[in-house]
Amino acid sequence: MNITLPTVTEQAEAIKDGRRFELVCSVLGKGTLDISDYETVFTITSRQLMEHLKRNYTLQDLVKNRPSTQDGFYVVPHRKGVLTYRQEREIHFNEKLVQSTDDAWIQYISIELGYEFHA
Repeated sequence: MNITLPTVTEQAEAIKDGRRFELVCSVLGKGTLDISDYETVFTITSRQLMEHLKRNYTLQDLVKNRPSTQDGFYVVPHRKGVLTYRQEREIHFNEKLVQSTDDAWIQYISIELGYEFHA
């Protein structure tokens, strides 16, 4: 089967927007998928994903940056670095104190986007 793979930009935007399933279906032309279908279509590396996001967005565009009661991914300044966590129903998950903005990006990509980050 001859397919045209999506560009790095198309892959990154699909990951960011939660449209992975839709992109794979449109590329492969089928609605029933398995893990190998995702591996075929998503060739973007975690570094490429981070570079695309950093080039086109600020971290503040994509996350919440002050504590509140809203669900979402948080990157909050802290006196010892940057606190990152996913909040659902006012419960914090995957809370981690990181030292740099790049580390916060890695947490966002890994936790919020569900894309395993490889250095």
